[in-house]
Amino acid sequence: MSLTPIQVAFTAKETIPVISAALDKTLRPKQVILIHTPDPPFRQRAQILRELLQENGIATRLVATPSAFDLPPLLDTLNHLVATYGTQLTLNATTGTHVMSTAALLSAQRHNLRVFYIRPDDRLIWLHPNESTTLEIEDRINLHHFLRARGITIRETEHTHWQAYQPFIRHLYHHRRTLIPQLIQTLRNNNSNNTSAPHLNPQLRWYLPTPEPHKLPHKNYLRGGWLEHYVYYAALQIKQSDPQLQDILGGAKLHSRLHNNHTEVDTLLLYNNRLYVIECKSLISTSNPANKIVNFVYKLDSLMDDLGGQITQGMLLTTLKHLPDRVNQRAHFNQIKLVGQNALVHIDRRLRQWLKPANSQDARNKAAK
Repeated sequence: MSLTPIQVAFTAKETIPVISAALDKTLRPKQVILIHTPDPPFRQRAQILRELLQENGIATRLVATPSAFDLPPLLDTLNHLVATYGTQLTLNATTGTHVMSTAALLSAQRHNLRVFYIRPDDRLIWLHPNESTTLEIEDRINLHHFLRARGITIRETEHTHWQAYQPFIRHLYHHRRTLIPQLIQTLRNNNSNNTSAPHLNPQLRWYLPTPEPHKLPHKNYLRGGWLEHYVYYAALQIKQSDPQLQDILGGAKLHSRLHNNHTEVDTLLLYNNRLYVIECKSLISTSNPANKIVNFVYKLDSLMDDLGGQITQGMLLTTLKHLPDRVNQRAHFNQIKLVGQNALVHIDRRLRQWLKPANSQDARNKAAK
């Protein structure tokens, strides 16, 4: 049962706290009121949120306010809602500008309403009345919900030829400490000869599909496709034992309604209502790989912001053995974890350690209003 029948939230670039609070079984309201500015991007975000909430059985009303940065009009908007609905309202102060959050708190204090804030670690705290009790927001959303809330639809959700190569990847993963170094060294040694299956360790060659998948001969797959499948399989293993890993998509092809563009992502994870983006770049046959990896860091940072906002985490996998300090520094600045050759054999441990940023100071510092 919900605490009050109506939640009020502000429409901003960060949309997940609106969805997660509305779908939580303790907080779930009968109606959500979304306050938005007249700016087309925010009006469109509000419309997208309304569609998603209504699909999940929650009535949704849109209310326009003149500005996200002018306190008196924001207070007027909230006062009009209070005059209509009274104490049926609970205010969500998580999203929007700092001025919007201030307006929510002032209105709650003046009219004795409840107002909450969802921290980056997914715990809800009450701003008014000031209570010591907190609430762990349920992990009820999936990647469809998450991306839809940001105006993104999923067009395809499986790595190319995943089924055909799954036995190969399964064997590689379960013998990774010996086979990963051998595989990478073989690929390096045979790069100029267009490495194909006969050059592989017999243990691996045995598990390659026969015949070779159409349009993806083994030599092309071994140049990079195997790395995408490898981390995807590792994530699937973690999901079996960690319920906080809510959803996984591999080889995701996405379309943004807000930007009207298409993009592809190697692997997406949703962990504790937070998005994790993984990209894989083998770079075995690339000249000046250090320069290339810096460019990939910039591209991944932009992709993370588009898909999940500023507290989204990124991981870039590569077969490079040595990564220059400037590459590591740039990746750290952009909240991107670099995983090189030496760490690939410990991919399970690296993934588990990475899936904890909600409790880190960096995540709290980057939480966007």
